[in-house]
Amino acid sequence: MKADRTSIAQIAAKRWNAEADEFNQWDALGQDEKDALIAAEQERLSRLKLTPVQQEVMRWLSQKWEARVSVGSAVEINGDRVCNVSTMNALVRLGLVERESQAQCWVATAEGRKLSPNYIPVEGE
Repeated sequence: MKADRTSIAQIAAKRWNAEADEFNQWDALGQDEKDALIAAEQERLSRLKLTPVQQEVMRWLSQKWEARVSVGSAVEINGDRVCNVSTMNALVRLGLVERESQAQCWVATAEGRKLSPNYIPVEGE
């Protein structure tokens, strides 16, 4: 799916730009180099080792639930406290969730939705 590939490409670009110097940013790379970095990012995401708390959060979010801050740094899903803000920030860095600014909640990204126990790949993925 193009949207999934795009989100992985964005994650790969952010990771590359964070480590590369100012003269070797993502836009300066050739397409073959970008493709190799995107493939490496896909491999990295497929080998994710999530903590039990992160797995529980992703079990909910991958099935289209939302997570919200309840009190202080506590995060809840469906009225149950499941983790804290630092857990959510770690999942954001992994590219599995994103913060929706209008609704003030976290939702799963396209990559995060792939972790759903009910996920069925679209033909061509």
